[in-house]
Amino acid sequence: MAIFILHPYLSSGQKRVLLSLSKVFHMAYCSHFEPSQDEQLRHICKEYVDNCMAHMPELVHKQKTHYLLHLVDCMLDYGPSSAFSAERCESFNSLVRLQNIYGNKLAPSRDIANHFAIMDHVRYICEGGLFNTNEQCGSGLRELYNTNAVQHFFNSVPMKLLNKTKTIYQPGCGRKASKNVVLFGTVKIDTQDLSSVTFSQLLTMDPPFQIVGLDFDDARQQSVVQCRAVVSHNNELIHAGDYVKFYAPVNEFMYGQLLTTVQLTSSGATLCFVRGFEAMALADGTSLLNEFDCPLFSLSRTILSVDSSNILGAVSFVHECDATCMFVERSVQHIQEREETELSRLVFEHNWNNMLFCNNLFCVQ
Repeated sequence: MAIFILHPYLSSGQKRVLLSLSKVFHMAYCSHFEPSQDEQLRHICKEYVDNCMAHMPELVHKQKTHYLLHLVDCMLDYGPSSAFSAERCESFNSLVRLQNIYGNKLAPSRDIANHFAIMDHVRYICEGGLFNTNEQCGSGLRELYNTNAVQHFFNSVPMKLLNKTKTIYQPGCGRKASKNVVLFGTVKIDTQDLSSVTFSQLLTMDPPFQIVGLDFDDARQQSVVQCRAVVSHNNELIHAGDYVKFYAPVNEFMYGQLLTTVQLTSSGATLCFVRGFEAMALADGTSLLNEFDCPLFSLSRTILSVDSSNILGAVSFVHECDATCMFVERSVQHIQEREETELSRLVFEHNWNNMLFCNNLFCVQ
């Protein structure tokens, strides 16, 4: 996202390099693609190399830059790069390192092979393998082996995958907030600060904000539990202040900023309150784009009450900065050797009176 903030300080050539690099990242980390797009993908790689040669030639000497010219051929042969990248195999190095008990963890030793052999034997027995000719382990040991903690230890199955059957990980489930949890971020928009809004404040909110889909008479009679986050349809944990894609009965799929989530104690329903985005369009109906060809949206004054199961997932929205958004010098507290001092740092501040945002197309979701 640095390109959206630093673009006033970059030359036109540097902008072209970073913009073409963003397109390369989006292509390289995609989860699917159409083979008919091969020429378009080749053009993206060639465009980045050409821009580097013209404006940042020091990047051309890196070998990875040359690899980009062969990336599309590899994707056509083996599928998306996530299917054949080395990152997944390299992640196994941490498991190998953990087994190096008697060494200095800088060179392989015999204990690594011994530990992996023992773990493989234990795994074979616990999964019901035969030993001593015709014997098997008991049902109690099999149940223990199938627990989440043991599966995570023996087979490196991610805990997120093991826990997805639990109720609190199901889409639409709200995560309750403790007393010491900060529910919302520090985003201030317009003259009405919605960064710390609560359910009771929503019920008494004055115009010009309009809340859609909420029965005020019924809501005032119910007690609620405030939540700090909600699980989306694609099993992401969405916190208040995040930008989301959701399904609203008034206009099917929409984008917005999650303000707060509450659970109604009487009915058990979980409601999310989302401030919607409105797409900016020209007179002929075409979408209005910024200089990076990203669609522009305006943060509206409409707050929608959405069932938590209709929160589809997080999306990347970036504030469309103008000349009023700038780096400012701020004093921050710094503790060094038990002494507290003040340091001056440059902090980038957005002007939230500017309601324009852009949908960051180059962010891999």
